[in-house]
Amino acid sequence: MLETVEVRWFGRGQRPDAVASWFQQWLDSGAEEYRADYYLLSLDRTAGMKVRGGNPTAMEIKTRVGELGMMQWSDRVAGQVERWRKWSFGVAPGDHELARIVGSEHGGEGDSGWIEVAKRRKVARFAVAEDAQGNRVTLATDGLAATQCALELTALTVGNARWWTVGYEAFGVAAELEGALGRVVAHTIGSGVAPTLALEGSFAYPTWLSLLRAELGDAGMSGL
Repeated sequence: MLETVEVRWFGRGQRPDAVASWFQQWLDSGAEEYRADYYLLSLDRTAGMKVRGGNPTAMEIKTRVGELGMMQWSDRVAGQVERWRKWSFGVAPGDHELARIVGSEHGGEGDSGWIEVAKRRKVARFAVAEDAQGNRVTLATDGLAATQCALELTALTVGNARWWTVGYEAFGVAAELEGALGRVVAHTIGSGVAPTLALEGSFAYPTWLSLLRAELGDAGMSGL
């Protein structure tokens, strides 16, 4: 089980150039991860389930265990901070239920209770540590820090619809997560010209999926 503290924003259309330029300063290369995840369709905004694509394939279950409230980091950046717990289980490539979800071939007709979300992801990871000057935020290059925070920029494709999302996810020592997330957000939005990340666009994947389903209706979702 992994406990995290997170804040996320969603926007419609292609990733804005201003968002991509701001994010790129923390990456050594332009490498992106391409994968398709399959989400269980639900109107429940407090929990989610997905089959994570890529290698290895895994089933992930995620549930919200706390709403930590709205945080305002600048006049351009405000978001809803939440605490989540996540369980991940390996799935064998030939698993029968996996085939029902994703279809016999990728892009095939899978179980109508699930939806494919294609992703192009970039991730930068930060470590938060204490030194003589207090709390210090650095790029986590070795993965050894006890508490870290990932900053993710992802382009999303659902059928013909295009979205993008920016998310921060702190993980590690449970008591340190909320503080670590706040410090990394403050550090990154203070570097360069931060894009506008408004409160009305701040929610987690389960809320985004429920809004998408409500907007398109069951018939529209099954036709994607």
